Amino acid sequence: MKIVVYDDEKNILKDTCDLLTKNLRSDDTVEGFTTVDEVKNYVNEYLTDTAFICFHDGKGQGLEL
Repeated sequence: MKIVVYDDEKNILKDTCDLLTKNLRSDDTVEGFTTVDEVKNYVNEYLTDTAFICFHDGKGQGLEL
């Protein structure tokens, strides 16, 4: 399973990615991003199964994403 995480706060992003990584199978991957553009570029290139998106980011871009 390929998981994408978006949060504009780096410390929350890291904590979320760490928590997911600890609780997934070894063949699953977690990719974390702090900008919407990074997420869009990644998902345009790689098939993604699940996304965790922060909707309360500073610019409201999480909701747009």
